[in-house]
Amino acid sequence: MKGIQEKEVYTPDEWAIISEALKNYTLEHDNGIYVCIGAYFTDCDICYQETNYYTASCDFNAPYLEYREYKNIETGRVFRAYSSLEYVRSYARRYATLISDFERKATILNPTNSNKNDNDYEKVRREYFTAALEYGDEVAQEIILKRYPKISALKSKRKRGR
Repeated sequence: MKGIQEKEVYTPDEWAIISEALKNYTLEHDNGIYVCIGAYFTDCDICYQETNYYTASCDFNAPYLEYREYKNIETGRVFRAYSSLEYVRSYARRYATLISDFERKATILNPTNSNKNDNDYEKVRREYFTAALEYGDEVAQEIILKRYPKISALKSKRKRGR
C-alpha cells in the first residue's frame, strides 16, 4: 500500500449497497412505520362548456383533503387512505380505508410537512436502513421515531369554498 493515500482507497457507501439490495429483493416484513408522502383533492377548470377535472396536492390537514398517500419505510409500498366514506365510494377502491382508521393502526411520520420531495421519504428510509445495519431493527425504529415528528390527526371535514 505504499504510495496510496488514504483518500484514494475506495470504500463503498453503505446506502449504495443497501439500495442495490433493496432493488433486487422484495421485503415482506413490515414494521408499520410509514411516511405521509402527499395529500390530494380533486379540482376542476371550467371553460365555456367544458369541465376538466384533475388531482392537485394540498396541505396535509386541509379541510377539503380527499386522500393521503403513505409509503412504508421498509417495503416501499404505497398505501392510499381517504378522508371520508364519500371518497371511498367515489374512487371505488376495493380495499379502501379511512385516514382515521389507517393512522390509528400504523405509525405515520411527517418529516417536513410538505408534498415536495415525497416529504423526505428517501432520507428517512436511508437513515432507517443504515441504522438497522449498524444497530439492528429495533434500535433503528427507535432512532427514526425519536428524530421525526408524527403526523397530526385529520381535522373535521368542511367543504372548500372559493
